Amino acid sequence: MGNGGSAAEADHLAAEFVGKCENDIGGLPAISLASSNAIITSLTNDFSFDYIFARQIKILANPDDVVIGLSTSGNSKNVIEALRTASEKGCFTSLWTSLRFTPNYHFIKNLIQTPSYSTPRTQEHHLFVGHIISQYMEKDPSKIN
Repeated sequence: MGNGGSAAEADHLAAEFVGKCENDIGGLPAISLASSNAIITSLTNDFSFDYIFARQIKILANPDDVVIGLSTSGNSKNVIEALRTASEKGCFTSLWTSLRFTPNYHFIKNLIQTPSYSTPRTQEHHLFVGHIISQYMEKDPSKIN
């Protein structure tokens, strides 16, 4: 999940897992929580933009799922609230961010912090990391669990 360009990256990376990056292993379960205009606008209208991803995590996530939040600043409240909710559900949480983020959340199990303050460089790095993970999983699917 993410906002703006990070939402587009979340869509892109979910497609790599469900489809394939390079090798077809039959796909892996993944969704982008930013991809449904109807869900996003209804949750924003009925609740709050701050909880559009947390609400989806509450409904969709299962314990031991991996939940990745993309936020170039690390301060996107809706991404942070979703990671908090995911942690409470027993999910493995990962925040992908930049040097603008000051780590201060105990519920984030994995932090990928791009060595840059630049939004474009950070987003490019996140896509690069996502591709590496996709390719690794496609090489040896037995290591996924």
